[in-house]
Amino acid sequence: MKKGDLVLILGLLAVIGALFAVFWLPKKSGGGAAVVRIDGETVETLALGTDAEKRYESADGGYNVVTVKDGRVSVTAANCRDRICARHRPVSKNGECIVCLPHCFTVTVEQTAAPEGGVDAVA
Repeated sequence: MKKGDLVLILGLLAVIGALFAVFWLPKKSGGGAAVVRIDGETVETLALGTDAEKRYESADGGYNVVTVKDGRVSVTAANCRDRICARHRPVSKNGECIVCLPHCFTVTVEQTAAPEGGVDAVA
């Protein structure tokens, strides 16, 4: 084994390790609130730090039940035909969402704004 072979092997191992870190290691939760929208209009914003369960009615007589538990949000019940939204896994990371197309209903995890004068404040 030559010096060049060793450098090539170490380089490949570094690339594989970086890919593993990017794609398979858990990402930290970035969202702080679940934004509930019906027909594109924001209905309510739920804090992920507070456990809650709420029912939302849509204009067509449909409903969706949203549950916030342990920092994650999920749709636990719905009366749409296929109930894909209710079978979706709970979401907690910034940008993740659950959609119910028949009811034009979405729940999106969004980053909460930093309080004024907080760490991210610009002077």
